[in-house]
Order: sequence, then C-alpha cells, then structure tokens
Amino acid sequence: MVTYTLKVEQKKKETVDTVTICFKQPGLKKVKYEAGQYLTLIFRINGRRHIRPYSFSSAPGVDATLNVTVKRVPGGIVSNHILDKVNVGDMIEVFQPMGDFVLSKVPKEAKFKHIVLWGSGSGITPLMSIAKAALAKK
Repeated sequence: MVTYTLKVEQKKKETVDTVTICFKQPGLKKVKYEAGQYLTLIFRINGRRHIRPYSFSSAPGVDATLNVTVKRVPGGIVSNHILDKVNVGDMIEVFQPMGDFVLSKVPKEAKFKHIVLWGSGSGITPLMSIAKAALAKK
C-alpha cells in the first residue's frame, strides 16, 4: 500500500474539542483524492502503532492543503494525541486516500440541479468536502 509522509502546515481550532489539521501537499509526489474520501493517519504512541481513518474536510481543486478535521473522543488514544500533541511542522505518515463515497460514482447520464447532503457529528466532514467540490464545479 502506498504511503506518504505529510508535514502539518496548520492546526486550526474549530471548537473546544475539534481541530482541523492542514497538511502541505508534497512537492513531487502529489496526493490525489476525491471529495468524500478519507486519509488514514499512522501514529506511534507509547510504543504502539495506531492507525485511524479521517475523512477529508478539504476538497481537491478548492483547498491548497489536505485537511482532516478531528473531534476529541473521551478515552480516544489517537484523537486525544492529535488534539494535544500534534503541532505545526510535525511529519505524519499516512496511507493513500481511500473510500468510494464520492460524486464521481453518480452515472454520467444522470442530470441533476440539486444535491442533498445529510449528516451529523463527525459524519459532516466528508459532506463538507463534497459540498465544496460540487460548488466549485457548479
């Protein structure tokens, strides 16, 4: 499986328990993704390897950075690590983007003027990515 090492360019506090991590696109080996996909982050915490998927909150062609938004989970090893320990400049290993909850799965012959996106909680992040991409493509 393809992996990348991404640099944290910005860490934005969204709410008291939620942050958006903005990764810089690599110069040579660009990360290609579709709105609605997810990025799997890999961490070593207390000597153990932890792997967690987070949906993109950014959209390709709209955002210059690769963004994932993470909410603190009580007792969550990785979410708490991200909120408390990850800083600008950190290098984080990730797997290539995955997932097929994307607009490109809509048949080409389908014609529509409206899209309805329904979600709540952390399920809102892929919907934000899809909404940004759909608005950019008009």
